[in-house]
Amino acid sequence: MKFPYAYNFISFRCKSLIPNILLYLEFAKKSFQQSLQYRIANYSGFAVNTFFFVVRAFVFMALYENRDIVAGYNVTEAITFTGITQAMIMIIGLFGNTEIANAVKSGEVAVDLMKPINYQLVMLSRQFGRSLYYFIFRGMPIFLVMAIFFSWTPPKSWIILIPFFFSLILAIITTFSFNFIVGVSAFWLLDTRGISNFFIGSGLLLSGFIVPVSFFPSGFDKICEWLPFIGQSYTPVAIYLGKYADMTMLIMLLRQLFWAIILMFIGKTFMHFAMRKLVIQGG
Repeated sequence: MKFPYAYNFISFRCKSLIPNILLYLEFAKKSFQQSLQYRIANYSGFAVNTFFFVVRAFVFMALYENRDIVAGYNVTEAITFTGITQAMIMIIGLFGNTEIANAVKSGEVAVDLMKPINYQLVMLSRQFGRSLYYFIFRGMPIFLVMAIFFSWTPPKSWIILIPFFFSLILAIITTFSFNFIVGVSAFWLLDTRGISNFFIGSGLLLSGFIVPVSFFPSGFDKICEWLPFIGQSYTPVAIYLGKYADMTMLIMLLRQLFWAIILMFIGKTFMHFAMRKLVIQGG
């Protein structure tokens, strides 16, 4: 007798959940379409990203001129690391996002908060829309430049791309969560540039974006593997290159998932208190 009630409950939840999913997919779609309007900016950004990739690749090539292995990486792996991280930088949004802070400053955030939607999920959906755009129009072109003009390391197995992309999605969520927390802090700080620069600097260094985490001093690299920053950049690349494999890969994915959930929760908590203390600069 209980099964019909359970079926009706599940059916009701699914019917109410599907429209919500479609709604947030629409926000992602609009964000993707909006990004398409800035093609000239993307061309210049692609040129800048490619320039820094080439510079970083040549630095690694100079480092390996008289040695074969450094911290477990050979020269082609180091170049591949550089190419993938440079291709990922806009996909994950490592340089921060001022969208929320600007909305608070202008007063536009009040309009969004009046809508019957989850503001955090709306912003996450918009980030996924931008991430998809940058994956197609920024990340893939940079990867092709690396593949055409440099020696690079393909994945040992194409199956590894499954955990790689899963880790990349978690990297997007983790970085978004940092940016969301910084943006929501504008309800109190009004000017978030200081805290934003702190998180950007921490992300660039501690995430293993500039150099692999294994290049860090012994002991410090182990500490970094427990911090959330490593999930922003290094974990997906290390999985792709096979540096994290088997049980180690599973452990790092679970840590990445753990921090993504915790940071999303912290962002939700910040948003809860922000709703109780709404201070709009200029509005």
